[in-house]
Amino acid sequence: MACVVTAVAILLAMVTAGTVWAVEPTDFTDRITGVEIKYSPDGYTWGDVPAEGVEKTGHLRFNIQWSLDRNYLDSNSAIQYRLPGEFRLVRADSGVVYNDRNADPMGTYEVSADGHIVIHYNETYVKTNRNSVLTGHLEFQANVSDMKTSTDERIHISIPPHSTEIPINRTSGMSIDKKAVEIDSANGIVKYTATVNSDKGTYGPVIVEDRMLSDSLTLDQGKGFTVTRNGGDISSIITPTATGKGFRLALERMDPGDRYEITYYGRITADAAGTDTTVVNQVKATSKRGNGDDFSVDKRVETNVSTRPDVSKSGGITAGGKTKWTIGIDTKNRDIVGWTLTDTPSANITLPDTVHISPAVNGSDTISVGGSGFTFPVNSTGDPATHKYTITYETDMPAVVDGTTRVDNTATLTPPGPGGDPGSGSAEVDYGQRVRDSLYKSGQGANELADGTAELKWAVSLKSPLEDSAGWTYTDRLEQPENGVHYISGSQWDMLVASVRQRLQWAGEPLKSQAESVRFTQDRDTAGRIVGFTIQSDGVFPQGGQLYFEYSSTGVTNAQAETVFRNQAGFNGATHTGENRLTPSHTSSEKYDLKSNITGDSGHDMSDLDTAVQNGGRVRYLGWKIVTKVAPKDRHADMRITELLPAGKVALLANADKPGLGFQVGDGAESEFGFDTSGNASVTVRGVRVTAARQSDGSIVITVPKELLEKLGNRDQDAISVYVRATLADGVLSGSGVRHATIENSVVVSGGDDGGILDRKTQRQTISDDRYKGMLSKSHPVSPDGHYAGNVITYSVVINPAGRKMLTDPNATLRLRDELTYTHNEYYSKLRISYVPGSAKLYEGVRDSSGKTVADESKPVGMDDFHYESVVADAAQGTMRNIITATVPDGKPLVLQYRYRFSGTENTWTGNVSNTVSLDGQGSTSDTLSFQIRKSSAGGDVSTIAVYKHDSRNYNKPLKGAMFRLYRYNGSTYEPVRDAHGGDRIFTTGADGQVDIDGKDIDYNTAYYLEEIKAPDGDYVLPTGQGARTYFIRPDGSGSAVSKPAGFTGRSVYLGDIIDIANTRAVALP
Repeated sequence: MACVVTAVAILLAMVTAGTVWAVEPTDFTDRITGVEIKYSPDGYTWGDVPAEGVEKTGHLRFNIQWSLDRNYLDSNSAIQYRLPGEFRLVRADSGVVYNDRNADPMGTYEVSADGHIVIHYNETYVKTNRNSVLTGHLEFQANVSDMKTSTDERIHISIPPHSTEIPINRTSGMSIDKKAVEIDSANGIVKYTATVNSDKGTYGPVIVEDRMLSDSLTLDQGKGFTVTRNGGDISSIITPTATGKGFRLALERMDPGDRYEITYYGRITADAAGTDTTVVNQVKATSKRGNGDDFSVDKRVETNVSTRPDVSKSGGITAGGKTKWTIGIDTKNRDIVGWTLTDTPSANITLPDTVHISPAVNGSDTISVGGSGFTFPVNSTGDPATHKYTITYETDMPAVVDGTTRVDNTATLTPPGPGGDPGSGSAEVDYGQRVRDSLYKSGQGANELADGTAELKWAVSLKSPLEDSAGWTYTDRLEQPENGVHYISGSQWDMLVASVRQRLQWAGEPLKSQAESVRFTQDRDTAGRIVGFTIQSDGVFPQGGQLYFEYSSTGVTNAQAETVFRNQAGFNGATHTGENRLTPSHTSSEKYDLKSNITGDSGHDMSDLDTAVQNGGRVRYLGWKIVTKVAPKDRHADMRITELLPAGKVALLANADKPGLGFQVGDGAESEFGFDTSGNASVTVRGVRVTAARQSDGSIVITVPKELLEKLGNRDQDAISVYVRATLADGVLSGSGVRHATIENSVVVSGGDDGGILDRKTQRQTISDDRYKGMLSKSHPVSPDGHYAGNVITYSVVINPAGRKMLTDPNATLRLRDELTYTHNEYYSKLRISYVPGSAKLYEGVRDSSGKTVADESKPVGMDDFHYESVVADAAQGTMRNIITATVPDGKPLVLQYRYRFSGTENTWTGNVSNTVSLDGQGSTSDTLSFQIRKSSAGGDVSTIAVYKHDSRNYNKPLKGAMFRLYRYNGSTYEPVRDAHGGDRIFTTGADGQVDIDGKDIDYNTAYYLEEIKAPDGDYVLPTGQGARTYFIRPDGSGSAVSKPAGFTGRSVYLGDIIDIANTRAVALP
């Protein structure tokens, strides 16, 4: 349905509501250019109308398009159309008709439930129509059940020039289902149920026919039929017509909600016994439509019936390292006398002479399945309860040969003669996982060292899960990274050897006795560095035994990039690679607002600041926390933290219950620097003296000795924190006309080998005069489903609701700034949000009955210096920012209203869109919403491109009288575009600051420019040179060749777009 817009400036009277039009709206039947019809069975999923027809419970959606020639609206701004009599819409509707290009309201629409459509264009678009063709569209819905139909169950739709017929499909009034609910394999019998349901009832008897389509399937008439209706047995009154290959039942007409269920049996023919057989059965139900036509529904069922014995095979590894195999035989309750069981293993395993069978055969629980196999004697039906045999045995685990870690085994049960299919079962066991589990190698972390290298820690776990192995070997190879070097130092080698011998001692026998005899061999590179090693022993590594050891290696890193160190180990046929990653750290500082704990710029009202007791009185203070994380390479020289307090604006707390300047390491206690009369102070942390000294420029230098830095542990957990708490100096917020104070606080961290700057950070805190509290509030309509009509959101800002005089100068003004921030995702929503030109309106505010400040639209207020711009805030993240600034009067309550239009991929969500407004940088307020981009229910286009001329200082001020000449690029140069009389095409702006360029005069994919040849009326400057030219091109998106000069940077425009061009006033000389 078209969406309702409640805030409409033009109220459209309705004929159907009893209001009389001053002039009867013009019938636009002959202007309708097309009708699009969509169908939905559920009201949610829409698609083309199906050829076979629509359901009576479905929905139809219509979209009517029209085109109004130039001057069509001269005599009447309203047009109407009455839908044919077969229409009955879902409900009456009304709303705004939006320009699909720029979201400007073109007018309003109303549609009555009986199909009377009235469109009322506003004055702007009546005037636009004098020079431009207007196109439009309107969307509405109807329920199929409400549409008038003919006796042949068809909807006849005639909306000139569109005429069609839509059949009503009633086949959904009956459905059928069929299942094989029980299979007796031993006797070859299948039990079927067929179910017929009707949700709307049928118009005649229901004939059910069933056919046994497979040659091997017949109807078992001896087991009879069961027929129920809605659960009640009616078999006794039903006489089926049956043959060996099917049946036919005549059942009574079905009422809505009725259900028939038929139960019957099929039998597998004798010649198919002992085989796997797929049998096919089809059932069909036939009845009548309302017009007397037959219709039917059917269901085909394929059923696999196995009357031969089933054979299965499985295998697994035992705790003792062997493979246990299990063969299962399901006799299907048949005597398998004469069937022969054979077992065929892969080449690397050997079957035992006999295997175990349960239950016993002829009194023996062992049989032989190798060679020619075992033939079952008479009366071999398996376990009396399950009709199954289970055969089990074990084989030894083979060695790894050529990397092969899999063994397989196939059991086959062969019938005694022709007429049956052999059964088989296969199993595969991969003991490679057990091999792989015998080795684990992992990186245990990297410690960055002060000399620029890193200590890399490794852990190794060895075990033999398969069997005792006489003699074992472990290999370890250090891979060399692309941006570093990896080796084992001499001291690390000694620790590795000692660790392995110690761990062997702890591993128990027989590994314990190998601690001294185990051999170590080094691998060295051309520079003589140890880059690998081998551990060998002639002793036994027992099945289930385990050896765990750790060691370290050295990595030389690239100071600018992450380095990946890998290490490959080998043992018992398995390999495993461990990994350590190291990103070299750099000393960094971060500055936090102590009040809000944020790192960016912040703001507070004076009354919201924290308080301290100083010299017996309570004061408010602002604070910062400087957190410095020191890289290991910067810890062998003293470090200086220079705090740059803004001179004359703040003063550190002194003689207070909170430190003015504090120092902390890690999560230790904060220590206070107490300055002496010379401006020096010190604290002792972890036994090391840290000093602070005031400088002549007001800054403070804190010196952290290397002795303390060398004691630091983890870079993040042992960070150094400096706390700064300061009061505002006298006069900072008390001067005439002063409304806020911005305090900029910077820190510089120096040190390292050369004593240079390691990092610097700056943060600004803006402290506002309390008079600005409650000065601003912001709101927008709330849409529960995220849908805003016309893809337009109207924002409302209440300014100074109490009407307080903020400034002492009676003529002073306030500066308003509004920022809307969103993310443009080129691969998803392609969201673009733009200000609707001319939509910003400022009114005096009044209190309504609830005490809320609302706009008094009878009292508009002028806005000076109005600006709008859209900027890319962060290209990498797709962050866009729309900025509106305006100057507003002081001392009165105001309400600012303006609109933003959003466009992009239909039916995608925008993500969070935030909007923040501030007054002279104070009292900022913001909100966030997310909405869905949708196609407007009612809209239209114009066939022109508009040029909007406005004051350079006030985007909302249109300029009349500006003249432009249009130029077109001809492949080599620009030349003037000619009018119908051969003269130059000249355009002159009207009172609304606009001119319209007909789309027919602008070729696709061709460069143009407009040159201003006369300044607007008044004291405006005529630009010269390139400043007088506005370049543009109209792309068609086809990828066709483009005619434009090299280096062309003009904007892309489309029909309905607005090209805005500013003019600057001349400056009067004294």
